[in-house]
Amino acid sequence: MANLASALAAFQRTMVSDRSLYDAYAAGQEATLNEELVEGMFLFAEMGCDDCHSPPLFESETFANRNVPASDGIIDEGRAEVTGLSEDIGRFRAPTLRNLFESEPYFHNGSVKRLEDAVRHELEQTGISFGEEDVRLIELFVRKGLRDDSRSADRPKTVPSGLPTPLDGPIFPGR
Repeated sequence: MANLASALAAFQRTMVSDRSLYDAYAAGQEATLNEELVEGMFLFAEMGCDDCHSPPLFESETFANRNVPASDGIIDEGRAEVTGLSEDIGRFRAPTLRNLFESEPYFHNGSVKRLEDAVRHELEQTGISFGEEDVRLIELFVRKGLRDDSRSADRPKTVPSGLPTPLDGPIFPGR
């Protein structure tokens, strides 16, 4: 298991995305983000999204319980399955939000199909009042502002076992 974790970590370090509209903006090219993307970026920070998805990688090494809904009635105990600690039940690491369009459905278990629903779920966890326009602008910033097309590789139709890749259909046929 240690070798698997090391191999996965090494692979993940090769997946650098640093040519998004946000990156150009952060480097001083302010015209790269239009007014809506800038507003979405500021809302992202104001609503506390950056507490768990911190720039520049828009991820976190910490684990948090965000009350992710169960998928197909299956409850995933999260980090507790590794640590055995009850306080870790439901805790997961916050993944990067870069190139999120490539990883639908959302959350560790695929329980949320649309990005705007994932944003809405996360905002509901904050206790901060928000409106549908806030959801739309944050979703727009994440989807367009953090997209790096230079890192978009061609996706195979199937994985080596023959199962479809997640964007091509259900992960478990018949479900």
